[in-house]
Amino acid sequence: MLDTPPHAGLLLQETNSCSLYWLPSSEDSAFRTNAYLLVSGGEALLSDPGGAPEFSKVRDLVEHWVGLDALKSIAFSHQDPDVTGSLPQWLEVHPDIQVLSSPRTHILLEEFVVPNYNRIDIGDSSVFRFGEGAKIQCIEAPFLHSPASLALFEESTGALISGDIWAAMDIDRQLIVEDFASHEAALNAFHLDYMASSVACRGFVQKLEGLEIKTICPQHGAILQGPAVPEALDYLENLLPGLDLLYPELM
Repeated sequence: MLDTPPHAGLLLQETNSCSLYWLPSSEDSAFRTNAYLLVSGGEALLSDPGGAPEFSKVRDLVEHWVGLDALKSIAFSHQDPDVTGSLPQWLEVHPDIQVLSSPRTHILLEEFVVPNYNRIDIGDSSVFRFGEGAKIQCIEAPFLHSPASLALFEESTGALISGDIWAAMDIDRQLIVEDFASHEAALNAFHLDYMASSVACRGFVQKLEGLEIKTICPQHGAILQGPAVPEALDYLENLLPGLDLLYPELM
């Protein structure tokens, strides 16, 4: 039986061409994960479904919201086991499912799944269309924190599915950020250690210029909407993480 809300997930946004669902993990920790389901014309794409322990929960949520037969694609922002660890189980359910990620991530995925899965390489020049008008722009985010990190932007909903970018570590299970200033400590708990450098941060923010972002959907922690979106962009653009902290005299 599914948990009661909010653990049953939530319809975050809906347009004529695409619906966006939040699928929470079952773990109750500061490192809990979020998966996201994009649905268009009876077809669904699942982003960052989580590790092996989360498979049953996320599978049940997909079944609850759209049905497993609607699931046609899975996208991975990077290779970490809390993102990709459930892939072997998803391939048992759907052996022909499309698996979208960067070439570097696919190299690592092939270490623990059969090498002939339905692999689709995506990167900065990729636009993925599915269903009835859903359009996903792929945006590379190198060294945030993986060298092959990807973010996905769905045009009609304005949703940026950002992987570990804007991830937050907080034991308070807040779905939507209400006060960005008070949320910064939870962002710092992750970003200062996991993001490579200010150059990587600024380069990614520069790539987002011109996109009408309405919602930022990170893999950990709370979702950012409304006024928190420009505040989040400003936070990342001015962040001094990783190498900036380790070797300030070289930066």
